[in-house]
Amino acid sequence: MNTDNAVHSWRDLADQLTIEQINQLERYERESPDPAKIAAGLLDLARQHACDNLTDTLMAHVPTPAGAVKVWPWQKGTRGVQRREFDGTTRRVKGATVCIGGRQHANATAERWIAVECRDLDAITAGQARRLAAALNEAADEIEGLSSA
Repeated sequence: MNTDNAVHSWRDLADQLTIEQINQLERYERESPDPAKIAAGLLDLARQHACDNLTDTLMAHVPTPAGAVKVWPWQKGTRGVQRREFDGTTRRVKGATVCIGGRQHANATAERWIAVECRDLDAITAGQARRLAAALNEAADEIEGLSSA
């Protein structure tokens, strides 16, 4: 492990990064018209990845929230306590997407919510409204089922 003052390039942190993170940094470097200009940004990104990886290791005892499809890295909350956000299932209805999301705390408790993303949904038919309502009801039932588990 390198000390911060001995780090001059993102490659100095490669031993603390995943293969995917290394591939990402190499791709950014390769695709840049002037790699020297983005070197500081790549180093900052590598430091953030290394920090996220260490936090993930320290928090590995916390199970993934039930129903989570994607779990984001742990972050310090407003009171300095670790938390992470996660994405749950998604339902698509013409012109709208109904998504379950949530936040998990260091003690493994989780809160969930429903987000509705609408695009080009100025006016809908009665049938579309019923399908959207059904998707919202299904998402609400899913959250209640996960919360009682």
